[in-house]
Amino acid sequence: LRLPGDALEADVAEFERRRDLVLVLLDAAASKKGRLNPPPPPQGAFYVFCDVAPCLSLKVDGAVVGNSTNFCKLLLKKRKLALVPGDAFGDPNGIRLSYAASEDELRTALAALDAFANEDCG
Repeated sequence: LRLPGDALEADVAEFERRRDLVLVLLDAAASKKGRLNPPPPPQGAFYVFCDVAPCLSLKVDGAVVGNSTNFCKLLLKKRKLALVPGDAFGDPNGIRLSYAASEDELRTALAALDAFANEDCG
């Protein structure tokens, strides 16, 4: 496959913009109650891992969150947002969030994650 040298520049720039948006929104959510620990910018991936350890000892609807799998199950139930638990990657304190989605979808997803971590977990 032969492509012109600049064939992917616009795509790369778009994914960098989405990545930066996700990181800004994660930082904003984390700054509220310290329940999320945003990651450093990933290099060359379409997803970020976010540490949710501060939420794991908290309760949602009376049940202790406990691990990233339960965090993701409760997030899906409460906020209709599906993320991948870090347990699947050997990190029981993390969640994986893809930014291969539109800006509107990312804003909606991060608003749901923010509300879950800062309002539902308690």
